[in-house]
Amino acid sequence: MGQHCRILGGLIWICAGTILALRPGNAPGISFRASTDVLPWLVLGLLLIAAMLYSLYRRQRALIGTLGKWAAFSAIAGAILYALGHVARQFLAGGWEPAVPTGFLIVILSSFTLAIATLRVVVYPKRVGIALLFGAVFLLFFNDQFATAWSAVPFGLTCIVLGLLMQRHEHAAKD
Repeated sequence: MGQHCRILGGLIWICAGTILALRPGNAPGISFRASTDVLPWLVLGLLLIAAMLYSLYRRQRALIGTLGKWAAFSAIAGAILYALGHVARQFLAGGWEPAVPTGFLIVILSSFTLAIATLRVVVYPKRVGIALLFGAVFLLFFNDQFATAWSAVPFGLTCIVLGLLMQRHEHAAKD
């Protein structure tokens, strides 16, 4: 994956999360906060972040084992389910509503699992696994309808740091 794509998902989450968090609650005609125009950006960002998690797995696949493989593929599947849920929501009047939180939770659990697997092997420095753990915690607290929308900002920052740490380590390994 291109080095710029690694940080793009994080940048998207920072921008979209800030926009959401700055919007007032109780928008007329909407249950809480208007978010439908920002959610496609969060979907794109999460898909890019899942691709970054897969590249993290690929670099250490010889050592990370079945747990890491499961986590990487689950992160991609969860992000796709999250995306499909949001797309179907537009056409089915909420018919795929469970797909959104289910996909989101799969990405969170996969991030925790991949972080633990990364910390157990010695391919990347420990700070890579720790950054992924922090990112998973911030993502766990994210909700676009409440004040926890602000957790998108540290989640995005953590993803940028994770991408930069991965890039730095891979460049050092080439030298």
